[in-house]
Amino acid sequence: MSEQRALVAERPDVFEEQFTAGGFGWVVVYLAGIEADELAELVFEAWRLSAPTDLLVTVPDWAPPAPH
Repeated sequence: MSEQRALVAERPDVFEEQFTAGGFGWVVVYLAGIEADELAELVFEAWRLSAPTDLLVTVPDWAPPAPH
């Protein structure tokens, strides 16, 4: 949950801590304040924190989408 707190502390106009329970925390993201590629990376990294280990080994590390 330290990642969530760091996001909120760094950019409180974009991120807001919403709810925490156990080892999980939710963060509100104000979409007007974030680029799509940054949001995609944050969602991917958040997924990696909770995904099953056997699935993680099948998914490569984050790579931004290629430009069109």
